Amino acid sequence: MNNPQKINTVMYALLVERQMNNFSVLEARDALLNTNGIPKNLDKARRLIYRQILYFENKGWLTSKGIGRDRRYSQTSKFKELTTQPKQRLQQIPLNKLTLQSYAVLDKERKQYLADLDIVLGEIDEYQSIIERLPELEQTVLPLYERAQKRSDLLLRKVNIYENILDSIKE
Repeated sequence: MNNPQKINTVMYALLVERQMNNFSVLEARDALLNTNGIPKNLDKARRLIYRQILYFENKGWLTSKGIGRDRRYSQTSKFKELTTQPKQRLQQIPLNKLTLQSYAVLDKERKQYLADLDIVLGEIDEYQSIIERLPELEQTVLPLYERAQKRSDLLLRKVNIYENILDSIKE
């Protein structure tokens, strides 16, 4: 016996449970708007369904006829022969106390790196000012200026890393 093919829960609801055939993207969207797990935003729902339809077309499970809004999608015999089951949705990890504490620690460190970056950028501006006002000191100041630039690059990378991590925790 073949292992069941796991497919997107939205497409499973459409093609298997509701047995939709010869449908448009908008008809599929409307059929699922009241179902849990689909965005209530019409545009997001349409895009979600359209992407899944394209995926199914590439797999050879759906065919299309027509163009533009008149395009209709039908199940192929290849899809009808499949044993399918819906993919299990990943459970979103709730923000627990530990995650919130980690977030606070990371945010504090990010703020410290931002403050350090502001200081280093101020130093860079001052080095540039000194080099412009006193060109005879350029040989002495230039290594300090370059070291400050490298430090600012490092701090900016760290700030970006922390912001990416904090953004992913928020989501």
